[in-house]
Amino acid sequence: MEITTAMTVTIDTPVQVGQSSWRLTYSSTESSPTYYIYQDGSLLATTTQASWVFWLPAGESLMVEIFDDADAVATNAYPSRVTLHWYAPASVDYYRIDKYADAAWSEVGRVFDTGAPYYSWKTAVLSDVTSYTYRIVSIGDNGNEGAYREFTFLMVKHPAEPDVTYTYASGTAKVTVAEA
Repeated sequence: MEITTAMTVTIDTPVQVGQSSWRLTYSSTESSPTYYIYQDGSLLATTTQASWVFWLPAGESLMVEIFDDADAVATNAYPSRVTLHWYAPASVDYYRIDKYADAAWSEVGRVFDTGAPYYSWKTAVLSDVTSYTYRIVSIGDNGNEGAYREFTFLMVKHPAEPDVTYTYASGTAKVTVAEA
């Protein structure tokens, strides 16, 4: 878990409080602060509570930033998972999520129909610069497969910053960029 704070926020060591959950406790030098909690670059919560519990499945990571300044800007985060969304057809018991790999489809998840107009499902952590194909198969109340929706995408995470040096030549007023 990568954690960043504003100058006045101090975060204690994360404490595991469940199989996949961690509690962060934090404090501020401000009196009666409002905390702005960012997870993976997105505002997750605005709170006056001095702790928050995060859900973190085994083998995954997240980036947490906590500020006590409403004008603080979170770091851009590039997630390593994809969220699939789809609209719900009628008479569905559940949705089977299949992944295409090694020339075959295999089930990787299920989402049960609760009567909502649409549903979402997050993939596991995906490898960089790799193409993936998933499909959402509706399974009817009668147990039969219905229509499916296929998703194909190329996962491209934010690349690491290049390791370079900059040299300024005052005589030519040019900057030279070279690999370090």
